[in-house]
Amino acid sequence: MIKYRQSNSKKTRLIKKSLLMGVVFVCIVLCVFFKNDLYKYIGMLANNIINISDAHVKRVIIIGASPTVEKLIKANLGIKTGDSIFRVSTTNMLNNLSKIGWIKEAIIHKILPNIIKLEIKERIPIAVYHANKKYTLIDEAGVLITNTEINPGLPLISGADANLYVNSMLMVLKNYPKLKVKSLVFVQKRRWNLILENNVTIKLPDKDVKNALQTLSIATKQKNIIDAVTAIDMRIPGNVIMCGLKTVNNH
Repeated sequence: MIKYRQSNSKKTRLIKKSLLMGVVFVCIVLCVFFKNDLYKYIGMLANNIINISDAHVKRVIIIGASPTVEKLIKANLGIKTGDSIFRVSTTNMLNNLSKIGWIKEAIIHKILPNIIKLEIKERIPIAVYHANKKYTLIDEAGVLITNTEINPGLPLISGADANLYVNSMLMVLKNYPKLKVKSLVFVQKRRWNLILENNVTIKLPDKDVKNALQTLSIATKQKNIIDAVTAIDMRIPGNVIMCGLKTVNNH
């Protein structure tokens, strides 16, 4: 859900207040002198106020969006130059922005007489989530960034609720850049398997992951040790169990 706030400038508030006072005054006059035609005159007055010549959208200013997202916003916002700024619906704009998966937060400002300003905060993808036979980008909170193209340079994750817990795991892995992690599998909603670029699987425990990785880092300082196995089991605290020994090509 996109967070949304509408903000009006001081000038906007003053103009609105002046218009409201003017409308109230004219309505009083009409009530006194034109009782029979009251509704007719009120309708004409409202229409004239809404369609005053200078209160039409001339510019849409977008702040905080990347060029790609800015292009998507302009294509999907649902307003165009010349629209009455009073008739432009912020609710409709919000609904249209919610269809753009990259947008995390949008603040909409109507700056009278003729400017719409959008302040945009984008979602930053951290991984690609594979679930239900679909691949979807996720941000650091695990929110699915829908209707977007997949970035092949991000780690691939899978497993029930993996999107909700992967950010903390990725933060830990930043301390171990020599582990070339290709993908992560969340097992039984409690622990991780790491799949390295050489297809070796590292089975991590459900607790004390930092200690396990530190132990692994020390144990694998020996050259080619990771390349010599198919899996490394770290689920027993203090133990590094090498599984599936294979022949290492030294040529």
